Amino acid sequence: MISSFDYFEYANQYKRDLLQYEGILIYSPDHGALPQEVLYLPCKWNKKGHFENFLKETFASGDKVLYQVYFQGVRWVMPNVVEKLSASRYINIKVGYSGTYKASYAQLTFDRSPDPLHDETVLSPLSTSIDLPITVDGCQMHVKLMDLPNEIGKLKIYEPIDW
Repeated sequence: MISSFDYFEYANQYKRDLLQYEGILIYSPDHGALPQEVLYLPCKWNKKGHFENFLKETFASGDKVLYQVYFQGVRWVMPNVVEKLSASRYINIKVGYSGTYKASYAQLTFDRSPDPLHDETVLSPLSTSIDLPITVDGCQMHVKLMDLPNEIGKLKIYEPIDW
């Protein structure tokens, strides 16, 4: 395993195409200390006001798309990801009609460099969206849930952002 710093050095040396996004990270604590998948909405927050209000305003404004992101792979780059995730600040929200999830704010780094083992002629599969109810502080909103497009790349690094 390598560290985040080592991965950035590797990426720089080998001219990897990295993308970094800040946004809302949502995951279920019922699926263990390191969730298999997370929900992610790339967006910016100025960290003014309460996080609950930011979530409500963000989900209530227009068509927002949450992406389902494979998360467990970050453990190969970040051996301390479980500790970082468990130490990150969050609030509880409802996703769907029954589950309680944790919502936090984080920066995710994706590597979208071409994969030599991947057939370049194959495009991302078309993903249909699912209407997903989200309840924050008693206020229910609806967002679209989709698979992460291949063009965004593979998740490599998770960094919580304090608020």
